Amino acid sequence: MKILLTLIEVTNATGFSATKINRLILDGRFPKSVKIDGNTRWRVRDLNAWEESLCDEQVLVPSQPVKRGRPRLAP
Repeated sequence: MKILLTLIEVTNATGFSATKINRLILDGRFPKSVKIDGNTRWRVRDLNAWEESLCDEQVLVPSQPVKRGRPRLAP
């Protein structure tokens, strides 16, 4: 049984990119990692608890579309 996951395994499990995971870590919204001999790992139980807390705490709100391109001048 695997109890510690690498970053690649965490990205596969969550569907988030490594960049997104790093942003969540900096914001304090992702479980803390464990350093073992210079290697970064995440506990499966911490990830499971984090996943459960997402379902309990967050209300899903549709995101607003991002406007791209140059702003148009009013006529």
